[in-house]
Amino acid sequence: MVLFELFSGQARNSIEVSARFPDRDRAGKPWLNLIRGDFKGVVLPVRFEVVDGSTYTDLIATRNSGLFLISDRMVQTLSKAQLSGWSQFPIDLIDAAGKPVTGFSGLSILGRSGPIDLTKSEIVYKSVVPGAPMAKYFKGKFIDIQEWDGSDFFLPAGYHGTFMSEKAATVLTQSDLSNLHIRNLADAEVPEFTARILEKSKRG
Repeated sequence: MVLFELFSGQARNSIEVSARFPDRDRAGKPWLNLIRGDFKGVVLPVRFEVVDGSTYTDLIATRNSGLFLISDRMVQTLSKAQLSGWSQFPIDLIDAAGKPVTGFSGLSILGRSGPIDLTKSEIVYKSVVPGAPMAKYFKGKFIDIQEWDGSDFFLPAGYHGTFMSEKAATVLTQSDLSNLHIRNLADAEVPEFTARILEKSKRG
């Protein structure tokens, strides 16, 4: 089984946005609920403001880790391919001049799987910066397929990155949608400190 993870492609001059929550919504990390598709206690539409960049792309990164905005064009692509495990939520997108921008919505991931299992990963050591000490990495992110609900888009337990089926990755790769980076989970390299966080999340 080949699985993938979705990232922003960090295209040149692509905009980046940040969610603005009313005071009463700020307790905890409300953007995590948006990623999960849990809107209880969240005021919709959610306001997002452009904080960097000038080019609008089909996938827009936010300053809220793991949360993306998607264009109407991307919604149409996902819907036409009948990909499962995702939904959209309404937003108010405001540009740097304070003017509203239409044609975008928030992306929620509804599919689920068990936690990431790094015991199956290859241990590698490398120096990120020339001359720096060697650091430990876990190469490959794995899940128990029996604990995956089979959705094309899904969140592993304890993690808020968007995982995808091979079908979803193929649809997105073959599209002309902008600012997408799709990584095979077998090629992922997890730093040791991140691995500790993932292990802690598994223990609840």
